[in-house]
Order: sequence, then C-alpha cells, then structure tokens
Amino acid sequence: PDEPFHLNTIRYIAVHRALLPRRMPERRLWTGADMAQSLRYAEDKVFYAPPLYYTLGALLTSWADMRDLPDLLVPNPNWALGWAPSPGPDPQNKNFYIRLIWGFEGDTVRALYLLRLLSLGFGVVTVLSTHALARRLWPDHPMLALGAAAIVALNPQFIALSAGVTNDTLLIALCTLFFAHLLPDIRGGAGRRWAVLGGIAGLALLTKQSGLLLLPVGGLAALLQPFPWKRRLRDAGLFLTVALATGLWWYVRGAVLYGDPLGFGPHFAGQIPLPRFGPQEIRTAFQTYWAAFGWGLILVDPLVYWGVAVLLGAGLIGLLFAFRPGGPGWRLPRAT
Repeated sequence: PDEPFHLNTIRYIAVHRALLPRRMPERRLWTGADMAQSLRYAEDKVFYAPPLYYTLGALLTSWADMRDLPDLLVPNPNWALGWAPSPGPDPQNKNFYIRLIWGFEGDTVRALYLLRLLSLGFGVVTVLSTHALARRLWPDHPMLALGAAAIVALNPQFIALSAGVTNDTLLIALCTLFFAHLLPDIRGGAGRRWAVLGGIAGLALLTKQSGLLLLPVGGLAALLQPFPWKRRLRDAGLFLTVALATGLWWYVRGAVLYGDPLGFGPHFAGQIPLPRFGPQEIRTAFQTYWAAFGWGLILVDPLVYWGVAVLLGAGLIGLLFAFRPGGPGWRLPRAT
C-alpha cells in the first residue's frame, strides 16, 4: 500500500538529483478524510528514509520523467466520505486509489513495472540466501535447506511484498545475505570476510533504519570466534569500521541538519500512537506477517492462519527440544 509513496520518492530523486528533504506532516491521520488527503500527490511529500533503494530506483528509471504520476494518484472517494474500509476477506472498498488505466500506458506505469521487477530480483536474492544459510546450518540435510527456502518463497506476504515498489525488499535481501555470510565467519573468517560483512551491514544502514540492528549482531559474532581476544577485537573493529564508513553518513547528516539522526520525526508526527500493544495487536502482527494485504485490510480465510499457527507451534517445540541442556542446537555445524 505504500507503493505510491516509494514511487514518489524515487521520482523526486530522479527529477531533482538530490537527497530527500525532511518534511513534517500537517496533521495526524485521525479521519478518513485525513487519510484521503495523505494519499494525494504532493511534490514535497516524500518518505524521509535512507536513500539507497530510492537512488537505485531513480537510476533504473532515469529515462522516465513520470510526469503523469500526479494524475494517477486519485484516492478512493469513499475514504473522504467516511466509509472507512474494514479488514476482512471480501474485496469491497479496499482500494486506496481509483484505477484509471490498465496495461502499459504512460512512462509512470512502465517505470512502475520495471521497479517491481527490481524488487522481485531482491526477493530472489532473499530466497537463495535463505537456502545458503540453511545449507550451512544443516550441511547433512539438504532437504531442510529446500524447505527453508520454500517457506520464504511461498509466504503470501513475501510474494506480495516482492512484487511491489518498497525499500523493504532490498533490506530483507541484505539482511538475509548478511546472515548467510555470518555463519562461516563466526567459525573463523579471514579479516577481509569481516570487511565484506561490514559492507553488507553498511548498505543495510543506507536502506532502512532497522538495518542498525545488524551492527551489534556482527560485532558480537566477531567476538565469539574461537581465536585469541586480540584477533576477535581486530575483526570486530574492522566490521564496525567498514559498516559505519559505508552507512553512518546519512544519520550524521540528519543529526546536523534536523536534529533527527534516525529520521523518525515525520513518521511519528503523522501516525496515531497505539494506546496499547495487547492480544489484538499481536494477532494483527501475526496476520500481516503471513497474509494481510493493503495495510492489513485484505485478509485470507481464518483456516489459513490456524494452519500456519500449528506449523509454528510444531517448530517451537522442535526448537525447545534442540536447545535443551546439552541438545544439538548448541553445537555449531561443521565447516562446509
């Protein structure tokens, strides 16, 4: 559902050849009318987020000026009239925008399909990296690697995400690639391998703020190597140096220009805070991870969620068994 916002951001970089400005929203999205207004095109209404994905998209679509984009972003009038959509499996009143064209008419639509192919490519990287990670975890069980890749590739939410214009696809690909390289490194990788790992983490920093979570993971992994502490500290320092040299500059820029290093100000200013995070919110998070489309409005049959819950429960039991005291889960797999 955020695809038009991401597309607008790509267009901004392509047209202005500059990084995204930080714009604070005028109001919170309290009503359907506020939501409809937020869905309209505005030249300066862009996602304030790290620029890597958008820069790649701008380079890929530099041939298209996308001047017809404002004409395509016509919000669903039902929202402004107060007919708010409700979550469910039916397709009624779920569209964010009025569908005006079909096929490949106009530069914007052609650029849109090209950017979706880019996201699909990142999805392929995620699936292949998942397979590589599973093969390194269970080298004697190749079918487990195929199963892990299949679970990712056949996740309906992952398929929908990989078919859209969003920086999440690049972030997921980089994070999966990171963990696929992390396992052999923690068993004793050469210094250059930790530099490569730091480069991947740095690119994740430039893709989305949640990429920052890779920094403590990589640093801790370097310290867990079976080597003297001098080498462990050297590798951890190399990893962090390369990662920060690659991706820290955008956060420093935000701190200097706006006093907002993470860039969360515009997002928090426009959203309605959750009054609590209870069972209903946990259920919604579960549904949106597996199959809930269009800002969680389009759901699937409840039996699908129950089936997934049963599989997850079986997996949890398996994890508890594997990581019991003295269990096989505590032993690193042999090198491959």
